[in-house]
Amino acid sequence: MRARRTSPAASAKLRSDDDETQLLDSSTQASEPTAPKDGDAPTFHRTRSVIVRFTCLVYVVAFGVAAQQNTALIGEHGLLSAKSYLKRVKEHFGAPECYERVPTLLWLVPGSPDTLSDSHLQALAVLGVVLAGIPLCRGSANMVHLLLLAAIKRSLLEVGQTFYSFGWETQLFETGILVSLLCPVLDASPSTSHKPPATTLYALRWLLFRIMLGAGLIKWRGDACWRDLTCMQYHYETQPVPEAFHAFEVIVNHVVELGAPWLLLIPLTRYRWATWLTRIGGALQVLFQCTLILSGNLSFLNWLTIIPALSCFDDSCWPSVFSVASSHTDVPKRARERAMATTRTIFDWTVFAFIAWLSVPVVSNLISERHAMHVPSQQLAVTTFASKAQNAACSAFGASAAIAGGARRFLAWYAVPLTSKSSTSAMTPGTTTPGAVTHAPADDAVTETQQPAPAPVEVKEGLARVLIPEGNKVFYNKAQVNNRDLSVAALRCFARTREEEWHAGTSSAAKRASRFAAGDAKNRALEETPDLEEEAALSIGKERMDAVLAAPPPPMSVIEAMAASGLRSIRYAKEVRDVGSIVATELVPTAAESIAENATLSGVSLRPPREDGQPRGALDDPEKMTQESKREAFIDVRTADCRLAMLAHNAAFDVVDLDPYGSPAPFLDSAVQAVSDNGLLCVTATDMAVLCGNNAEVCWSKYGSYPIHRRSICHEMAIRILLHSIASHAARYKRVIEPLLCVSMDFYLRCFIRVRTSAADVKLNANSLSYVYYSSSCDAFHMSPVGRILNRTSAGGGGDANDEDANDAIAEGGAAGSRGGPGRGANKYASGLAGPHVCEETGSRTLVGGPIWNGPIHNMKFVRSVLDELKRDRRNFAAFEKLHGLLTVVQEELPDAPLHVDMHAMATFLKCTPPSQTTFKSALVNAGYRVSGTHSNPLAVKTDAPTSVTWDIMRAWVAEHPIQKPHPENSPAYRMLEKEQKTEVSFFRRSEAMSDAKKKNVTRFVQNPAHWGPQRAASTRAKRTNDDAPSTERDPKAARVAASAE
Repeated sequence: MRARRTSPAASAKLRSDDDETQLLDSSTQASEPTAPKDGDAPTFHRTRSVIVRFTCLVYVVAFGVAAQQNTALIGEHGLLSAKSYLKRVKEHFGAPECYERVPTLLWLVPGSPDTLSDSHLQALAVLGVVLAGIPLCRGSANMVHLLLLAAIKRSLLEVGQTFYSFGWETQLFETGILVSLLCPVLDASPSTSHKPPATTLYALRWLLFRIMLGAGLIKWRGDACWRDLTCMQYHYETQPVPEAFHAFEVIVNHVVELGAPWLLLIPLTRYRWATWLTRIGGALQVLFQCTLILSGNLSFLNWLTIIPALSCFDDSCWPSVFSVASSHTDVPKRARERAMATTRTIFDWTVFAFIAWLSVPVVSNLISERHAMHVPSQQLAVTTFASKAQNAACSAFGASAAIAGGARRFLAWYAVPLTSKSSTSAMTPGTTTPGAVTHAPADDAVTETQQPAPAPVEVKEGLARVLIPEGNKVFYNKAQVNNRDLSVAALRCFARTREEEWHAGTSSAAKRASRFAAGDAKNRALEETPDLEEEAALSIGKERMDAVLAAPPPPMSVIEAMAASGLRSIRYAKEVRDVGSIVATELVPTAAESIAENATLSGVSLRPPREDGQPRGALDDPEKMTQESKREAFIDVRTADCRLAMLAHNAAFDVVDLDPYGSPAPFLDSAVQAVSDNGLLCVTATDMAVLCGNNAEVCWSKYGSYPIHRRSICHEMAIRILLHSIASHAARYKRVIEPLLCVSMDFYLRCFIRVRTSAADVKLNANSLSYVYYSSSCDAFHMSPVGRILNRTSAGGGGDANDEDANDAIAEGGAAGSRGGPGRGANKYASGLAGPHVCEETGSRTLVGGPIWNGPIHNMKFVRSVLDELKRDRRNFAAFEKLHGLLTVVQEELPDAPLHVDMHAMATFLKCTPPSQTTFKSALVNAGYRVSGTHSNPLAVKTDAPTSVTWDIMRAWVAEHPIQKPHPENSPAYRMLEKEQKTEVSFFRRSEAMSDAKKKNVTRFVQNPAHWGPQRAASTRAKRTNDDAPSTERDPKAARVAASAE
């Protein structure tokens, strides 16, 4: 049979029909995937459909909640009005930069922001619900559709301010951006042949990886309970769950968060084992999130985290209900899709490279010991990649919304987050708060003249987040982080001491509470049973007393006078467990508003005031506060003079914290009255020029003491002058002080002092104060107490010749003449003896300084407790290295050796080469005296040796190391060296002369960074234009108060 010949045109048509058949067959096979075998690459068409549906479901919930809450939160008359916020942004930055700073679709409203209303916010939320509902029903969408949803979300996030600053808000935006990259640009049909890009699948898995691994690392590096597997014990305290399951659940948590995320990074290969390992990793994450949904209260966050986990499952994992129907698409359309595939591949790899570049700081953050997490979201981290990727996307969106700027403005705006914006939180590299809080002026920054304020800067310190307005409207000094870290650690230690005293029944509050409870229980028992015997009633009262002392003490009440930004108060509320209430006072209304805003930003509640101006609830009677209220500290912000606030309060404060700008002298009298019995008084003094003697007459007028202007001892002298002033104020109210920790650091003093009431011990104050007689030529000094306690040994009890010093007996047994003291009725008080009028070493005349505090300035048990607290939680203390070195030196100081000697100052006086500190200290040890370093001067030593012994050592040193040029005859240095040496001096090196810190290579004196010092005081002129501020021109009293505050 002869073959049939066909024309060339017919042959081409047959080949075309065959190609179309092959295309349709391949389309059908793609829509009906089977389990991959070795050599077959997995497909993700059904997976994309599931991810799109799931993401849109979360969008529907998010926009639905926004439609319900926007009016109350950010509406025209809401708590943080979006309209007012956009007005301030536009006034400050101007157009078109404001569109780039706050990219939101609300700018497109004609006449915005003046014409913006609640209906526009509602319309935006409803539009989001509608647009998200379409793919939820269809199971497919294109990139443009999903990017529009992300733009709507970002629009609300930008104007939501504090209410939209949580981690899950930015995580939803970032997830939405990545999901949009899974879809084709325009084709929204379920039958699209577009293959989900592998780069986007990797990006989704990388998002889940850093979220879970970051959460696990934070736990492992943080509280020790995660390492010793006891974290769940508190959670199960009231549930009958065996203890073995407590540790098991913590172990499972570590496996899922630290181990399983590594399975997500397995490449998409053709091998079945790799596919199954990735599925196992995704299944563990989904199961973990479902467990949290069933047992926790942050289900929205967990549902959101499931989305990237779905990228671990290929098409064979999903039932046919999720399958994408095949479609007999015409051949020209498929040809066009093949032509566009190359362009899309280039686009996908470009995005992947961009994500990889932004992930460099993320990886650096994960492996860093100071790994930073997003504070409002305790479980999930929003790291640098999230912030910068969102800023970049929003920059492009903002430029298009404004229809101005183009590519140039996009690049210019994007450069800002990479430099200034991401560094606004100096304590937390790699994190920025989403929304407007990091780059928008606050409400209180706008004055009566409507001059726009510069953008506030967000600062993260410890667990607190605050906004610091630029332009110095609210005082903030980064260098004071040392002060705040030390204060947090000290309050934690004081809280433990207070609790121990409560359980032991030794504190006045415990005695008062237990006596009241015992008497009340006894009286009730007698009322209910009149014939009850007295012993039985007393037994009932004793049981009640024991129950009160066994219970936890009431939470601490704290007042921070002149709180400025409120950063310290917020840290107390969030980082000191036993704090219940904090009163934060500020004289200027705008500063008080800033404190309230910062407290809300950090998640600290504000207790609303009563109609009479006093706070509601447990602050009226702190002893009635329950254990539950103890765990939720609140801040009561008051616009008032702190002295009036301290005195007008109806209950004493357990902690009074004074940190004024300058001298604390005007506030000490109110402070010693406001602190409770056995309470803690914290005082900062930054007027070091006054306390160190540069303005001696000012020091006398403020502190009642004359300073010694000697560089070698001026800083410890300043501490003792301040303690003398506090002790004098306290004595007027029958109160005495006990310094717990007093240090000179950087450019200020910081003192932690316990104050207790004792009329008998007040009489001993004169013995704790001394005048200092110091040589006018050398550094020799002599201390003479203001008063003495004498033992009456003679019949007449009069003359000093027959009186015996009772100071040693008092130190061992108690107060002289006080109840229970060893010398009850046998002691008398006398004035102190005058010091020498001439220097015993040089014959020069002496000068008088003081009086100063001559007792211990540290309680060594308390110092060790604070040092242990810093070590226990070192990762949360930014100033750990500085404070660790400081307290290590303080711990080694001699407590009973006031002031110190500086061998370098002595060598300068003699014009000789100074001995090393170890050599000088060895000589003192060989002479039989104790010696230590001092924190206030790295070149000085403390010793109980007399001044004559220290100069004998220098004479012996000069004898071994002669000076080159002899001193003129009859000069002070000549007379010093000519004096007979009475002490046998040996410079044999002794191990006792070397400090333990030096033996352990502990850095004792850490160098401060550059530009680390005092800052200019906050400007109050702009603030006083507020109508609520008092007029200093009309009110002289207001003028005096303003002057004292400044």
